[in-house]
Amino acid sequence: MLDCDGVAMAGIVARLALGSVFLVAGLFKVLHKPDYRQLRAALPLGESRAIGIGLTALPFGESLLGVWLLAGTFSDLSLSVAILLLVGFSAFLFMLTRRGYSHGCACFGSSDNFPIGPAHFIRNALLLISATFALLQNARGCRDTGIVDVPIEVILMVVIILGVSSLAYRGVLEIQSLRSRA
Repeated sequence: MLDCDGVAMAGIVARLALGSVFLVAGLFKVLHKPDYRQLRAALPLGESRAIGIGLTALPFGESLLGVWLLAGTFSDLSLSVAILLLVGFSAFLFMLTRRGYSHGCACFGSSDNFPIGPAHFIRNALLLISATFALLQNARGCRDTGIVDVPIEVILMVVIILGVSSLAYRGVLEIQSLRSRA
């Protein structure tokens, strides 16, 4: 049994949820390969070889980060990388919207074809808050605790939170999409 207080356990839940999101984002990009042509056309150096290599490697990097977060491996480092990625992704989305880009971000592969809007920024802000909270809670104990060390009740809580959150997020994207078409 883990010897963690409730707040430290909440940090583990945040890390596990974050790991699940990164793993799913990476796997969806591999299984539902997005068409990056519109996205690349909106970038200043979009046709460069480096951008192409980065877009090809991104799903594997996200999946690996998700596994690290779920396993609790190098949790301080993996949470720091997650924070940097989320800040970078948010800056990237902001830049695209400022350039008038009105297509999907492919954040979750080709299944994520909703135009970039407020829901994307809110999602990234919530993920960033979760990652920061988890990183701060690592100091409280239970550092590098993997999913196999966590009680089944906590794992079920993460699954329920992610399920409800993803349904709510999808609904918000649908509403946002309807508004942008009107």
